[in-house]
Amino acid sequence: MTVDVDRSSLNYSNHHSYGIQEILQNNTFYKVTYYPYIDEYSIEHLYDRSNKAEYYERHTVYYQHSPRAEADWELIKKIHKKDLGKTFYDPDKQLDRDALPDGMWIVTFEYDFFTNRKPIVVTGPPYNCVIDCKLTFLHEWYQKSFFWMPTTGGSYVILTNKEGHCKIMTND
Repeated sequence: MTVDVDRSSLNYSNHHSYGIQEILQNNTFYKVTYYPYIDEYSIEHLYDRSNKAEYYERHTVYYQHSPRAEADWELIKKIHKKDLGKTFYDPDKQLDRDALPDGMWIVTFEYDFFTNRKPIVVTGPPYNCVIDCKLTFLHEWYQKSFFWMPTTGGSYVILTNKEGHCKIMTND
């Protein structure tokens, strides 16, 4: 069910560890769950000698009050070498299907079908996490980071370095 509401008349109660926003309007509670997704991204070079990069992400989510950790990965886009440095906008790349996690370790990389998974260490405040990625050499990743998840819709985190950038948002 979609509800159009005048946000100026709302009372918010944020339940950060579950990613649920309770909205009270006219004495009725509406629950909205925010999901992380990749909104825009770019890469500056290819690691192999082909004409295209299969730009992938692999992530592990962190729930502060739960021992569970989930891992997932997905093709973001096949990027042609003529499009290096170009920013792509694609709000359909949802990262996690559960309620908003407290944090996330993520690696973006050029997927290599012909190799074995390599352990990429991603440091983070709660602890370091090893994410296995199918890339040729350990240094061939674009971005890797841990970040605390934004707790309101429309918030974002930008991971950027000389390899390119990746913007992760929560839905409005």
